[in-house]
Amino acid sequence: MPVFRRVEQGSPAQVLVDASKEADLTVVGAWGYGGFKGALLGSVSRQVAQYASSTVVVVREGADADED
Repeated sequence: MPVFRRVEQGSPAQVLVDASKEADLTVVGAWGYGGFKGALLGSVSRQVAQYASSTVVVVREGADADED
């Protein structure tokens, strides 16, 4: 599956939601700069997961494939 990278201007969540209309998979990180430190999702990843047209994968900071 090809991976595409592009630079867009605008609200991060809205740009990603719009891009998801053309994607089979949208991948976002879960760590942000605001909100509660213990929150499972940041505001952008939460909005993308809620409104995206494609399947969304949220990758947490420091996630390791060997962790249980």
